[in-house]
Amino acid sequence: MFKKKPVDPLEVLINKKGDFRNAIPTEIGIYALERIKTNQSDVKTRVNIAGLGRNLFIDTKEIEINKGEKDEWLIKFGEYDLNIYKKGFNNTPIYLEWANETTFRLQFCSRISDTSNVQVTFYGDIGQLTKQQYFADMKIRIKFIKYTSESDYLTPTVTPELLIDRLKFAISKERHYEVFEPEVISVGTVSHHEIIATLSITGKERDDSQLREFLVWRIEETWNMNSEIIVEII
Repeated sequence: MFKKKPVDPLEVLINKKGDFRNAIPTEIGIYALERIKTNQSDVKTRVNIAGLGRNLFIDTKEIEINKGEKDEWLIKFGEYDLNIYKKGFNNTPIYLEWANETTFRLQFCSRISDTSNVQVTFYGDIGQLTKQQYFADMKIRIKFIKYTSESDYLTPTVTPELLIDRLKFAISKERHYEVFEPEVISVGTVSHHEIIATLSITGKERDDSQLREFLVWRIEETWNMNSEIIVEII
């Protein structure tokens, strides 16, 4: 008996030319929409219901993706609710097509009756990012808080540069993560004791909870200070 070869999400999202004739796997389509939410502040969207079209610009913070029963999702944005089904009569085909090197169309087609369909198309734009960065890189936000019993004027300032050096050292010391060089997106000093850094780690999926735990443990170990590390995957 032959096993079905697993589909590589990045092969579909990054290398697929697409002509809207072949649907992509449901989970990959949902993931692509999640990446739009993560990487874009707004997204152009077209809604077609029974042949009538409407163009919208949506704040991606307003897009909700809720997992329902097995193989079902509910997408909410603005005044619209879109049910996504992976199997059965109401199966929702999802299509992806690259218009050029920086923009793509992600389309969900849902049946609302025997004769009418609703089509929702999100127009993704990777901007200055590469396709790899847009779809594959995991972004992390690290909040570093240093505690001390000394008075403020005696407390050494925790610099962003020192934090980044420690992060790179922490990851490089672990064989499993040594190939994932953190790229600094932004670093901000909130107060004398607090820094928030946002980094991108190439090749890691954003749901890697083990990496979060590893970063907390390794950074605290290498820093060797009375401190608190808060790691958030975004």
